[in-house]
Amino acid sequence: MNLLITGGLGFIGSHVVELALLQDWVGKVVNVDSQTYAGLLGNVDLGAMAKLYGKDIQELSNRYVYQNLDVTDDRRTASLVRYHEITHCIHLAAETHVDRSILGPWAFMDTNVMGTASVSAACREYWQETPDAPHRFIQVSTDEVFGSIGVSGGPFTEESRYNPSSPYSASKAGADCLIMALMKTYGFPAMITYGCNTFGPRQNSEKLIPKVVECLKKREKIPIYGDGSQIREWLHVDDHATALIHLLIKGEPMERYCIGSANDWTNIQLVREICDIYDKLTDSEERSRGLISFVDDRPGHDQRYGVDATKLLSTGWRRAKEIRKALEETVRWYIRRKS
Repeated sequence: MNLLITGGLGFIGSHVVELALLQDWVGKVVNVDSQTYAGLLGNVDLGAMAKLYGKDIQELSNRYVYQNLDVTDDRRTASLVRYHEITHCIHLAAETHVDRSILGPWAFMDTNVMGTASVSAACREYWQETPDAPHRFIQVSTDEVFGSIGVSGGPFTEESRYNPSSPYSASKAGADCLIMALMKTYGFPAMITYGCNTFGPRQNSEKLIPKVVECLKKREKIPIYGDGSQIREWLHVDDHATALIHLLIKGEPMERYCIGSANDWTNIQLVREICDIYDKLTDSEERSRGLISFVDDRPGHDQRYGVDATKLLSTGWRRAKEIRKALEETVRWYIRRKS
């Protein structure tokens, strides 16, 4: 298996790259990323990996390829897929920041829709030459494509209706629809995953958890949209990464899978928990909850997300991280990170 991971210098992507390199059944791991504000070269550190997991750094280096490439460049993407004889792909490259999408939606349409068109076309055209091989393409989507389920509603399933609320989720929905069309028209061996809110080390500082910790370190006000009653389901990035790698083998092509944890928190509950963890870890004499500040809600803010991961669980995947312990580990990581 030669695995292409797009967006592999990003938050989830870098963890997927590392996990893939730890699998004996994965051959070459090709990481494609254009190093935007959300993708940092240092997010994949082979030296640190070798030390942490007792691996030979030369062996890791021999299997790892990084290419600075914008996935919307269809010619270079097609050339890369052919040159490295890619057999499997996890497509993570995307613009994901909802606030940024409200301010400037066109970049999201370009990267998320046209980038998906470019990568899927490159794989499909190359894979046509070996139609009987076990090719797999994972389109990594989001639970946000389904819109809001309301406070009393049940979680989303793979059959839920698309109802995006933001330019970001609309662009992901457009990309998903393209992949579904390729599956129906060409029998493209793709899967679509719908992940819930993911947290852990290396997340961009604009996201909620790192932003809260940064405010705490600077003793600045913590801005919370509306009244903080919005509900999100939270999954540690290691568990998200294991789900994606698991599906390369256990997932069925032409299927869709929700990746969730059943850990539902309101935003204000989560922020208060982070404040309490921060105070414990830093021996703070000042209660950090006093820094919480409510601000005007953002346009089109969905009230609740949540997914039913029953289908994924039936394939044998299980999450390993307990939410509170994982949250404390994450807060500690951001405390130690230099601003």
